[in-house]
Amino acid sequence: MAPPSESTLAAPLPPADRLPNPADAAASRDWGAHASLALLLALGVVCVMDAMIIASLLTPIKNEFGFSDEQIGRLSSLFTLAGIVGAPVFGFLANRLGRKVVLLAGVLLWSVAAAATGLAEGFAGLLLWRIVTGFGEAAYNSLAPSWLADLYRPKWRNLVFSLYMLKNKIGAALALAVGGWVAARYGWRAAFFVAGVPGIALFLALLWVREP
Repeated sequence: MAPPSESTLAAPLPPADRLPNPADAAASRDWGAHASLALLLALGVVCVMDAMIIASLLTPIKNEFGFSDEQIGRLSSLFTLAGIVGAPVFGFLANRLGRKVVLLAGVLLWSVAAAATGLAEGFAGLLLWRIVTGFGEAAYNSLAPSWLADLYRPKWRNLVFSLYMLKNKIGAALALAVGGWVAARYGWRAAFFVAGVPGIALFLALLWVREP
């Protein structure tokens, strides 16, 4: 092996201002994690809102279609069952395809289904779209916790997950407030249309987020 030449030994070091700064890299990662956290929390709020908005619309829906209490109960139970079935399905797919692509599919599916619920012309249509909504939301419910855990070091996870749990309260409050307000002015169908819009917007934002 030939000894290093004088030119190699004398090669100048790059100027200090061109050397990578570890602090800058850490700050960049932190801001990326914070942006991902904000987006996932927003998705969680919308997920809960779309799940619960029907609670504020039951009276006008029953008045229009004449549904029985048994039919209303079936809407709720099959929505929940769809989420139970969907959770392991999306978990399996995420192991094969990655969380991001599976979460994107779930967000798009539930958002379109939430909006399409406003087009239902009877019990069968309403039931179908609620089942699809519940199934799609299972993607978020099953994948968001592990995504959040990978974003932050263990010492920050208690705070992160306490923020994550706020989605339930905020989403439920928005479901009742927005659903009731829109339904009172524009009808219950419009409330479902409105419920689908934020999910579509967040789907587009999620395209630019990097999975940890």
